[in-house]
Amino acid sequence: MYTNIPRFNRTQRTVHWLHSLSFLVLLGTGLSLYLPSLASIVGNRLLFRQIHIEAAIIFIFGPIIVARLGNWRSLKEDIRQTDLWEKTDFQWLRRIGRKSNPVLGIGRFNAGQKLNSIFTLVAGLLFLATGVIMWQNPRFPQWLGENAIFLHDVLTWLVLVAWLGHLYFSAFHPATRESLRGMTLGWVKGDWANKHHNTWYAEMISRKSTTKKQNGE
Repeated sequence: MYTNIPRFNRTQRTVHWLHSLSFLVLLGTGLSLYLPSLASIVGNRLLFRQIHIEAAIIFIFGPIIVARLGNWRSLKEDIRQTDLWEKTDFQWLRRIGRKSNPVLGIGRFNAGQKLNSIFTLVAGLLFLATGVIMWQNPRFPQWLGENAIFLHDVLTWLVLVAWLGHLYFSAFHPATRESLRGMTLGWVKGDWANKHHNTWYAEMISRKSTTKKQNGE
């Protein structure tokens, strides 16, 4: 029995898009400050530096504020699901690139989504630490400032590659672009959910059936 399945609520979607849009501002202003060719076009480096700092504040603290004001419980559940690794997750990783049927027993998030979430969290914390050092550079030893700049630059390129991969799989890859509907409209098609997240799909159908029985439908 296939039916449309709720995927992400309003709080989850708002957190995601606030995080994504602030990241794009950070990426654009950061590259404009870093690459000489773009820096010469931009001209007003002080303005772009200020925008970069303000976007960083939104990037770090914006999602936290939205989460606390919204459905915090659902985000805590997402974190729990991301931290939950099953045997099937490692099977999923071993089958990357194969055209055979997807691995069964996958929950709300597959291993790739879990790794992306972990990488995003670690990168965000490192961006915060190195960014503060760069921002308040005179307060820190010279060697620490130089290493912070190097790590910040390396992280920028790594995150850019990860973001391009995320964009491709969420918006263009035929097998996975249905997930974008979940982050824009809040729901996904049941047949897609059953194929790629069959354990989660079964749980949602069971929950829906229980709710109907309780409501006497």
